[in-house]
Amino acid sequence: MDDHDADPPASFFETLLSEAVGPYFFELDGTEVVIPVPSADAVCDLDIVASVHEQFAALVDDDDLVDEILEVFADRPVGAFVELVGEIRSHFGVLVPPDGGFLRVVETLDLYGEDIERDLIDLRLDLYDWVREHEDTPWSKLFRILERPPEGGWFEAALKSDIELAEQIAKRKKDSGEQQASPSRPPLVGWTRDRDTNTAILETLRRIEASIFQASPKIKGRGPKTPRNLLRPLTAQERYDKYRLYVEHDDIASKVLGSRYKRLSLPDPTDD
Repeated sequence: MDDHDADPPASFFETLLSEAVGPYFFELDGTEVVIPVPSADAVCDLDIVASVHEQFAALVDDDDLVDEILEVFADRPVGAFVELVGEIRSHFGVLVPPDGGFLRVVETLDLYGEDIERDLIDLRLDLYDWVREHEDTPWSKLFRILERPPEGGWFEAALKSDIELAEQIAKRKKDSGEQQASPSRPPLVGWTRDRDTNTAILETLRRIEASIFQASPKIKGRGPKTPRNLLRPLTAQERYDKYRLYVEHDDIASKVLGSRYKRLSLPDPTDD
């Protein structure tokens, strides 16, 4: 068997549904009916189908079974069939889509599912709950977590190792004319006293290194400039103090110069 004959890799999303809940069982006129785990493509189709019958046909990949069930429910109230489809969707955790639809769920988990699951374990969360407890643990909550993944975690590493994603980002920046972003301050979350001390030590070592080069007769003044301090998190108190100082200077200039002074537009105190 050559590589072209090999089966494609299994969908992590489909594996998740199989392990978390498995097939859906219900009784129909005294007979037990089994609805297998839907394929990833079928779940994505839920984003584009409208009627409850189309949703049912997308989830049940068996035309004969679909026709058999629809025939039975044809003599029942419409609400009964709507309730059945809702129960099936809820069982498989595909009742309420997040922004971006179920396509976003499937693509994200198929690409990074294992890494996301490892990070969730470290956070004492279980990815199975997004299927089993879907109504209380919506997919939108998962994506809120992924927007700020654990620093140095598996998901963050997977994103930074994805060459196709890097290419897409570079192309998007080029098309939009986006400039290279300036270094941003580190977040307050995770900024401990030890981290602040280590930053101060690093700054001292950088200044010592620059001084050694500058004092070397071989360099003759062509050494590196004294490095600036590294960026630190900016607290709300520091922002307010900065804003208040700006206001005080503006008031003094206004009193000294009188009508000759044109007040400057004050900065937003929430700006860095």
